[in-house]
Amino acid sequence: MATKVSWIRKRDLHILTAGSTTYTSDQRFQVLRPESSGNWTLQIKYPQQRDSGIYECQINTEPKMSLSYTFNVIVDMNSTLSPVIPIGGSLS
Repeated sequence: MATKVSWIRKRDLHILTAGSTTYTSDQRFQVLRPESSGNWTLQIKYPQQRDSGIYECQINTEPKMSLSYTFNVIVDMNSTLSPVIPIGGSLS
C-alpha cells in the first residue's frame, strides 16, 4: 500500500487533504508534493487571521505517525491598506 499523507485542521477536525486530493471547498488550501520528493506541504494561499491554529500532518504508516504544527497569522495593525497621499499631493 502506498503511503498516504493527510492534513487535518484541528479546530474543527476538518480533513483538508488526503494524498493529492483536497477535501475542502476553500480553494486557498492545497497540498504540494514535488516529484521524487517525500515532502508533503500544506499551502494556504492568502492566509487570514481565522486560519491561525493547529494543523496536523498524518501518515498512514504502521504504526501511524502524526505531527502537529501551530500556524499563526499576525495582522499588522499599523499597516495601511489604501494609498497614503500627502497634503497637496495628487493621485494619478
